[in-house]
Amino acid sequence: MIVLNASGIDELNMIWKRLRNDFQVIESIHLDPTSLQYRMVINQPELTKMLRGVADKVLDRIDLYEDDSLDGTITLKQFNSRIEDKQEKYPSIEPLSKIWEVISETDKKAIFAYLRRELGGSSRENLEEEYVLD
Repeated sequence: MIVLNASGIDELNMIWKRLRNDFQVIESIHLDPTSLQYRMVINQPELTKMLRGVADKVLDRIDLYEDDSLDGTITLKQFNSRIEDKQEKYPSIEPLSKIWEVISETDKKAIFAYLRRELGGSSRENLEEEYVLD
């Protein structure tokens, strides 16, 4: 859990715009009466055991199929497209395609971040593109 404090609401909004793709809101912006600063509490989403199991299965299948489903600079939006299109080109991500429609946006972001981190591609540039679900 991370607490963000700022003297002005504009400062806090600017900080939040940079972090919103990787974090979820626990407490929304409010004025702290003791410090007279604006405060917001955020947290980085974590995977449940079930979702981590599915993600680990994908990692095993990436090694098995060697289909490069997460190689190079890939954004969450591109990854989402690969899963939803159910292309034959990426059989390693099939376990995710079975649950992708029923999990939350936060879980999708957490799975993507976990896979990128496990494959060694966790640089901020790869995760920076804004992702919006319809």
